[in-house]
Amino acid sequence: EDLHRAGSEVWCYVASARDARRAVKRGADAVVARSEDVLGLLHDLRGVVGVPAVATGTFATGEDAA
Repeated sequence: EDLHRAGSEVWCYVASARDARRAVKRGADAVVARSEDVLGLLHDLRGVVGVPAVATGTFATGEDAA
């Protein structure tokens, strides 16, 4: 709440869809997927959390991330 009142957005690292739902419930403006299978996690987050989801890590190709 303090960060939002100060005008900041809150982005949370998540390792599962469950983590993402909890982060959003607690006020996250976006979630950052971080796992060994980051593309799989990012796919799992599509349409689940209702906020932007981005990924960290290395992608094989742009097609893999699409």
